[in-house]
Amino acid sequence: MSAKIIVNHVKEGLALAKEYGLPWEVSDFIPMHHGTTKTEYFYRRALDNKAEDERIDDHLFRYPGPKPNTKETGILMICEAVEAAVRSLKEPDILRIDEMIDRIVQKRVEDGQLDECPLTLGELRLIKGTVDGQFGMLPVLRGIYHIRIEYPDDKIIEPVKKINA
Repeated sequence: MSAKIIVNHVKEGLALAKEYGLPWEVSDFIPMHHGTTKTEYFYRRALDNKAEDERIDDHLFRYPGPKPNTKETGILMICEAVEAAVRSLKEPDILRIDEMIDRIVQKRVEDGQLDECPLTLGELRLIKGTVDGQFGMLPVLRGIYHIRIEYPDDKIIEPVKKINA
C-alpha cells in the first residue's frame, strides 16, 4: 500500500500539470523522472517480510513510466535520484557522494531506464562532473555539503567587542 501512495505522486503531478495548463513538453518530465524504476525501500521491505514460498511481483513496486526519451528527461531522472540519495546520507562527504552518483547511474543503466534516452556515456560523465571541476553534479554537491565552521554565538561576540573597544 505504501508503494502505491509513493507511485501515485506521478498521477497527481500529471493532474496538476493538466489543471494548470502546463505544455506537454514540461508535463512529460513528470512521469519520466522516475521512468519504470522500483520503489526500492518498499520492495525490499516486501522481500524481507514475505513468506518463504511467497513470490513478490516487482511490477507492483514500479512506477508506470514511460522511461526518459530525451536527454533532458534522462538528466532529470539521474539528478533527482542523486539529490534524494545524497540527502539520505547521515554524513555526506565528497567521496561518498561520488560513489553514490556512480551507483545510481549504474543502476539506471542496468535497469534499462536510459535505453530510450539518447544520452551517451561521455555525457553521463559530464553530468557527474569532477570533484575539482566547475560543471556537473559533483561540484554542486561539494558546494552544498562541504564542511563549514560553526558560527560563534552572538552572546560570546558582544563581550569580546566591548573588551576590545
